[in-house]
Amino acid sequence: MTALRYPELELVSVPALREYVDPIKPLGKTLDVKRAEAPLAVSDVLGKRSIETRLHHSINLQAEQTSAALATTMSSLIDPRWLMFLAPTMSPVDTSDEPGLLEHPLAAWQYYAKNGVDKVIGEEKHMGSRCTVILCREPSVACRRFDLPQPSLGAVYTRTGRRFFTDDSLESSFLEKLREAVDGSNLWDELKSDGICLDGELLPWLFKAEGLVKSQFAPTGLAGEISLKKAFDAAVELSERGVASESLAFLLAERRTPVKKYQRALVTHCERGRELAELRFAPFQILASEGASHVLQPRDWQMRLTSQLCQAAPELCQATAFLNLDGHDS
Repeated sequence: MTALRYPELELVSVPALREYVDPIKPLGKTLDVKRAEAPLAVSDVLGKRSIETRLHHSINLQAEQTSAALATTMSSLIDPRWLMFLAPTMSPVDTSDEPGLLEHPLAAWQYYAKNGVDKVIGEEKHMGSRCTVILCREPSVACRRFDLPQPSLGAVYTRTGRRFFTDDSLESSFLEKLREAVDGSNLWDELKSDGICLDGELLPWLFKAEGLVKSQFAPTGLAGEISLKKAFDAAVELSERGVASESLAFLLAERRTPVKKYQRALVTHCERGRELAELRFAPFQILASEGASHVLQPRDWQMRLTSQLCQAAPELCQATAFLNLDGHDS
């Protein structure tokens, strides 16, 4: 146990008798690897950095940017050896001038036209949660390719580098089913690789956002239930005292019915997406394979390969509908 002695500003440490409170996120489980085996130290990412890249030349990062990024990811970052890619958020279009609309697809088309892009592919927006999937053909590939201490089929993580699944068995089942889909689509041989990195969305959205839904919407139902019950009880008490409040009590009783329906619907909604059979993965693009980055591949190449994957496992993978738009035809 360590304390700061004031005003001397001296640190004083004594051995603790025991662990008084279990830590919520033990440091030993944050990366699940020993420091001697981990590929990064905090000194690697703090301070002003300059990174040389093959695709975008040099990228300069200021100290405040690196510290902010570290603060965002350090609490529950997966093993950094898996972090090949962190997905960006989606950029919104300008506010629409159309009456009654906040946004309109035409604004996106106008943006591209203004910047000299006349061929655009419009893709279906899935209501899911963005995730990056690294998949290995065999568990041993993780040790050889990513220098991991234990064999693994891969990893699924969020845009901020956190584990997507909190249930280890569900994550393992998902990766196994996805590997079977890649086996059936012949992507391993076509890409000449035993590992791939996929960008996509996992549906339904509620699978990852259940906590958010409960914290945002459950209090509304609870507040409605409590307030209407108190109002109903007060109306009944007034009626017992001889005040004509029967109609008010009847109205309040009726209003409690939709509140109860709201609460039941919320419970039912939150129970969806907890089983593998209820999950769907919508792959957007193949980011990388062994020794190759595919981010500069033409979009039709990406759509062809992701379509192969979806056709091989329609019960797991959901295809993305798309539309080719040509400015010369408008």
